[in-house]
Amino acid sequence: MAILSKIDNWVENIKTAFKKHPYLILIVLVVFFGGSGLISDAWARHMQFNGIVEGVTYDFRKAPTVRIGGKDYYLNFGSLTKNIEVGDKLIKKRGEIRILLIKFNSKDTIDSTKPYPEEK
Repeated sequence: MAILSKIDNWVENIKTAFKKHPYLILIVLVVFFGGSGLISDAWARHMQFNGIVEGVTYDFRKAPTVRIGGKDYYLNFGSLTKNIEVGDKLIKKRGEIRILLIKFNSKDTIDSTKPYPEEK
C-alpha cells in the first residue's frame, strides 16, 4: 500500500507541474525525440566499413543488420531497407550518412541517399 501511495503522490506532482507550466510537455518531447535523433545520426556517421556482406538479417522494421569483416552493423538509416544480399559489397565512409551498395551479380551501384530506380 505504501508503494501505491508514493506512486499516486508522484503522479499528482507531475500533473501539478504540467498545470503550472504547460510548455514543460513540449520541452520534454523536444528533448526526448530530438535528442534520440541526434544520437542516432552521430552513431550512423561514426560507422565505417568497406567489404563484402557475409550475412544479413532484418528486424521487424525491415532495417538490416549486415556482417562485414566479422563485424555486425545495424543500418537503420538510408534507403537500404531491402535488396542487400550475401556477396554484395557495401561501402560507407566515416562522417557520411551515404552507403553505396554494389550488387554481387552485376556492377550496379545503389546510393542509399537516393530512391531505388524502380521507386522513382
